[in-house]
Amino acid sequence: MVMGFEELGDDELIRWLGGWIANVAGTVDVAAAGDTENAGKITVSIQGDLVRLELNQAAKRMQPDSLSRAIERGYVQAYREALHQVGQVFDRIEQDVAGNAVLRRRIRRIREEHRDRSGLRRMLKRQAQRQEPTWDPAADPLRHRI
Repeated sequence: MVMGFEELGDDELIRWLGGWIANVAGTVDVAAAGDTENAGKITVSIQGDLVRLELNQAAKRMQPDSLSRAIERGYVQAYREALHQVGQVFDRIEQDVAGNAVLRRRIRRIREEHRDRSGLRRMLKRQAQRQEPTWDPAADPLRHRI
């Protein structure tokens, strides 16, 4: 089954992929090293932004420095999970276009161009520039679209 993007040009396909990828985030448990009890969950976007941090009662029992390290580790793990999910998006697209050699080559080329973080940042930056050309950090520093 093809998802309907076989007629898109390279720029439109990159724009479409950027739209999908810009919404990817990773969520993992926050726990102290060696501790089986988790202190909450952390979600990090593919852009590296902290999306959500939920701490539970176990976090209150942790020492502040231990909790801080657990959150930092969770942040890194959540970001890696987001990168993994981007890989899954590309895997799924490649499966969907397996019967179309031309489109499969285009997807693989785009995947290679954006495999590293700098390539991924370029794709996401282009997507953000198209979506929010009038964002004013003084009026809306957290991008809540006030």
